[in-house]
Amino acid sequence: MKVEIHEIEERKNEHMNELMHNHEQAFTEMKQYQNDITRENLELIKQHRDQLKEKKDATLIAENMLITLKATIDELQKPLHIAQ
Repeated sequence: MKVEIHEIEERKNEHMNELMHNHEQAFTEMKQYQNDITRENLELIKQHRDQLKEKKDATLIAENMLITLKATIDELQKPLHIAQ
């Protein structure tokens, strides 16, 4: 009877250790997966910020060019009106 109880306790302990090991492994994998997602999301945010800055800069350049072209048109229309 004592031997049987001892064997059952050993199997129980072995099973508990196996469950704990599997849990730790699964937790580590899940943690790594979440870290990978976070890292990828941060990289995407950085890329989008860079693209937004580039587009803002391009918009500013285009607005300045538009102002310059409007001023040039105004300068060229004055002699045109005089000539007409």
